[in-house]
Amino acid sequence: MTSRLSTIAEDLAERLSRQSAGRLRRVAAAAAGLAVERTQLADPRLDAALAAVRDGDPAAVAELSQVLALTEELDEIAWDAQEQAEAGVLPQQAYLAAFARARAAASVGFALEPDALHAALESVYEAQAAVADLEAVRAVVAAALAD
Repeated sequence: MTSRLSTIAEDLAERLSRQSAGRLRRVAAAAAGLAVERTQLADPRLDAALAAVRDGDPAAVAELSQVLALTEELDEIAWDAQEQAEAGVLPQQAYLAAFARARAAASVGFALEPDALHAALESVYEAQAAVADLEAVRAVVAAALAD
C-alpha cells in the first residue's frame, strides 16, 4: 500500500503494514497523543476523540465529525497565518505553530478512521508533520508496538 508516510519513512510504513488491527490502533493513538501533547493543542472536542482512539473505537462518528470540523478550523487559521507571515505581518514561527496544531488535530481525526492500517499510516504521517521530529514519532510507534 502506498501511503504518504512511505514518502518520508518507507521502513516505518512497511512495518505498520505487517501489524494487527489492535496494534495499529495503539500506534494511531500514540501518534495522535504525541502530536497533541507536543503542539499543546487544547480543545474540548479532542478529549472525547482521544478517549475513543485510546479505547480503540473506530466507530466514534460524532467524535470524528467534531475533530474534522476542528481540523478545518485550524487549517483556515494556518492558511491565514501563512499569508500574514509571507506578507511580513506575522513571524514565520506563528505560522509554523498554527500549521502544527492543524496537523495534530488531523492526526487525531485519522486515528478514528475505520480502517486500522489507514488510520495508523495517516495518523503517524500527520503526527510527524505536527512535531517535525521523525525520531520522536518512531519512538512512540516502537513503544506502542512493544506492548
